Amino acid sequence: MPGIEEPIIADPKGIVTEMVPGPARTVALPRNKRTWQAGEDNRLNKAHWSGATGASINEDWLTYGETIRKRCEHEAANNAMVKGVIRTHKVDVVGSGNYPILQVQSDSDAYNQELEGVWADWFELPDLNEQMSGSDMLKQDVGMLWTAGEFLTQFVYDPDAGGKITLRMLAIHPKRLGTPISQTGAVTLGVNRSKSGKPLTYWIQIEDPSQVYQIGTDYEEIPASDIVHGFEIEEPGQVRGVPLLTPSLDAIAEFRDYDAQVLDAARAAADYTVLLTTNHPDAKYIEVDESTSIERRTISTMPPGWDAHQMDPKQPTTNYIDYRSERQREIGRPVGMPLMMIRLDSARHSYSSARFDGQVYVRGVKSIQTYLERAKLNRALRALEVEARIAQLIPPRPNARIKFVWTWPVPPHVDPKKEGEAAEVRLENLLSSLMAECAATGRDWQTVWAQLLREIKELNEQGVLHPAQRGKGLDRALLDAITGAAGT
Repeated sequence: MPGIEEPIIADPKGIVTEMVPGPARTVALPRNKRTWQAGEDNRLNKAHWSGATGASINEDWLTYGETIRKRCEHEAANNAMVKGVIRTHKVDVVGSGNYPILQVQSDSDAYNQELEGVWADWFELPDLNEQMSGSDMLKQDVGMLWTAGEFLTQFVYDPDAGGKITLRMLAIHPKRLGTPISQTGAVTLGVNRSKSGKPLTYWIQIEDPSQVYQIGTDYEEIPASDIVHGFEIEEPGQVRGVPLLTPSLDAIAEFRDYDAQVLDAARAAADYTVLLTTNHPDAKYIEVDESTSIERRTISTMPPGWDAHQMDPKQPTTNYIDYRSERQREIGRPVGMPLMMIRLDSARHSYSSARFDGQVYVRGVKSIQTYLERAKLNRALRALEVEARIAQLIPPRPNARIKFVWTWPVPPHVDPKKEGEAAEVRLENLLSSLMAECAATGRDWQTVWAQLLREIKELNEQGVLHPAQRGKGLDRALLDAITGAAGT
């Protein structure tokens, strides 16, 4: 009708029907709809994206979790490269000594020193079974993150423990965490959770010491307050962890199979030492399966028309090492471990590239150390502090804020001299502190200071000057303070 806009009806394909007086006519309008090529399906990419189901990580774990864990454990046990990477990472995170070192900071020196002492004594052997130190248990936890994706530790109080401290830690294999048949509803993958997803209790299969090859069918429900369940939370609502080796499993399996095939091809070429061939029409006929022996280090004659050839080995190829390096790089990528540390070979690295690669890896190590502090060490320390106060092993808790500082080992620097000069510059420009610089090298500054005073005193008593007293690079007032504090 004149003066009235007629409606336009469109379908999803961009074809519109314009309602005007007279017969309806269909016209095609330009499509301005945004598109993502990555979301399109075609015959070339359909198979690749068939696994993109959009399921939650808990659903995927329920389907593939146990299989992936078994495969990760298999590779860690049989693949020297994988085992070495895990061992290197464990040592880099926890160290080779009794790390980490605790430093308590509050307004009470007595409280700080006594709690530090109680922790040091307890951390030497906190294992309920008296087999591992605290550092050993942390290394085991880091290793479990690679093969199982998670670690479980239970806080228990052992009445048979000697002394006034009965708190102990018991490591639990994640394969024992499961849902009993009788439990349904809020229990997911062995964890009973609240409506918001907070863990309330854990269902742990009871282990029968007399059954080596299987775990019992009975379960024990343990409060979440007694369990440390450590894993990397990758998405909201996640209940169980994913092994760090998971995205590398295909690459590990492929280059292990490739190595076996390359070796088999090389051995096949070596086994067939000499082949006799001829194209001469008058050559003497020899049966195909006939063979002859050739004495080593001699010159022998062949039948007329026959030639001797040795198989030309084609394996390994010229790019064999480069190919293996690129596949091996995938093993350490989840934690940022550079190839030079995976292969223990820095021949292709310059100083700058080695330092840069190492810095990336160190940041990843620090992230895991921080997580271990928050998830396990601080919880264990709080429980130990309560028992120590009840046993009157430490003074009353100060009213002021208390801070727990953990000092972890630090991988050696590529160039210690340059790093030492950089630390000196930071101290001179008030950009750092003695505590921070000592912590950067995995040491406690108070321990370093006390040891320095003892060394100066003992050497001076024998008429020998300590290197710090020779004044090289040190302020005279600082030397006087050190000497005075040492009583010399």
